[in-house]
Amino acid sequence: MTMRVAFPAVMVALLLAVGCDTPAYRIKTHPEIYETLEPDVQENVRKGLVRPGYSRDAVFLALGQPDRKYIRTTAEGRHEIWSYVGTYTTRDRQRVEGRFRVRDSTGRYRTVRDTVWVDVDRVHEYERLRVEFGKDGRVVAVEQVHQER
Repeated sequence: MTMRVAFPAVMVALLLAVGCDTPAYRIKTHPEIYETLEPDVQENVRKGLVRPGYSRDAVFLALGQPDRKYIRTTAEGRHEIWSYVGTYTTRDRQRVEGRFRVRDSTGRYRTVRDTVWVDVDRVHEYERLRVEFGKDGRVVAVEQVHQER
């Protein structure tokens, strides 16, 4: 497969994969759930927003499946918590010292002692959003990461 054919095929696959994780896609694939919501809730769901009082179905349409689920047990009872995770990447340069096997100008392999610098990418995960449901299955709290600007 040539690069001309592979690149568009990869882009189409990527767009399809990304398009499956949007409120619009979830609404399109679950119209029977969406139609049961109040008009103001429908508007927020389309924007990917959730508020206290929303059902699990509304949260699913707005945000998708959670990355993690927790159970909080208090004196008032058990509460289910849906957690949504975000990631970011940092890059560090690290020095590596050691023996390396290299091919010299004659084509022979030999071992040399050297120091090289390498870039190391690290993916960091953080909880960006938590949605807590009460005993009745309705949202009682929404927690978001606060970012100062």
